[in-house]
Amino acid sequence: MPIPEPALNPSNEPPARPEAPFRSPLRSFVILSLSLFASEFVVMFFLLPLVPEPWSWVHEVADPVLMLVLAYPALYFAVLRPLHHHIRERQRAEEDLRRHREHLEETVAHRTAELQASNQQLQQTIAEHQRAESALRASEEALREAKDLLEVRVRERTAELHRSMDLVQTERRRFKDVLDQLPAYLILLSPDYHVSLANRFFEERFGQSQGRRCYEYLFHRTEPCENCETFKVLQTRAPHHWYWTGPDGRDYDIYDFPFTDADGSPLIMEVGLDITERKQAEAELAKHREHLEDLVQQRTAQLEAANAQLHGEIGERKQAEAEVRRRAEELRVSNEELGRFNRVMVGRELRMIELKKQVNELCAQLGQPRRYPLEFTKEQSK
Repeated sequence: MPIPEPALNPSNEPPARPEAPFRSPLRSFVILSLSLFASEFVVMFFLLPLVPEPWSWVHEVADPVLMLVLAYPALYFAVLRPLHHHIRERQRAEEDLRRHREHLEETVAHRTAELQASNQQLQQTIAEHQRAESALRASEEALREAKDLLEVRVRERTAELHRSMDLVQTERRRFKDVLDQLPAYLILLSPDYHVSLANRFFEERFGQSQGRRCYEYLFHRTEPCENCETFKVLQTRAPHHWYWTGPDGRDYDIYDFPFTDADGSPLIMEVGLDITERKQAEAELAKHREHLEDLVQQRTAQLEAANAQLHGEIGERKQAEAEVRRRAEELRVSNEELGRFNRVMVGRELRMIELKKQVNELCAQLGQPRRYPLEFTKEQSK
């Protein structure tokens, strides 16, 4: 809001400069001398006819001259000189006051221009602040929309993860059902590495032994495999579990149990579960889980960056509000200074009017006309 300018001079015209009375002591002396001489001459002219004398006109001329010579020094030093000095001091004071008033008017005009410039700058700052608030609201709205979209995508990714986990669980259950229905391969091994019994799964995978030892027709070796753990059961007489990679390159989960043949000969019952698909699924699941974790970390980093940007914009808005408050405080201080200047000027004007009234009263006491017109004070009082 613009600050109204103070009405220092409503008429916008320079104040009338009063005429300086008593330009010199000589003029005052001449005026006073003529006044005394004229008054004494008139008095003596009317009084002397009462006393008949032939040379009365000489007395009429000599008496005023003698009275003037005797009375003027005392009158001059007692009344005229102090009065003249006082009037000259008043004139100098009026001139100083006029110059000071002009200086005050220039100062007020300068301060008014500064206030107008500050007001315009404040309005521009307020407009910029409003634009910044609009941009901030737009950014907040965009950030809110981005956050909502990110939350939707996170929910979608979370649902996909749950579906993937459910799919893995379903695959595991299906794999288990298959194992229940087809318990992979099952064979009976003798201590001399011959396969005495093999189910269809084993034969479809590895073929029939045809009397050959296991290492001979599986790996085409002439001696037992170094990494084979099947025959540890004969030593421990306890079940043994281990993993094996078959000649077909597939992985198997092996369970070995001590078994006794019908004739009492020791055998080994081995159940091998094909876990190739399960290992591949676990590897895919691990990759998918890592991918999902990366996505979550990326989304989390984006959210943190968006929150940091929002905090930065909030800090800028607080700085703009602090700047606006500082500008308002500066304007308030300037207005107070302007009010003090106005009060000082008005007080001096009132003192000038009082001084002029005193001069007019002193002139009236001396029988002289008023030196200063003060009709405007009467109009203001009415």
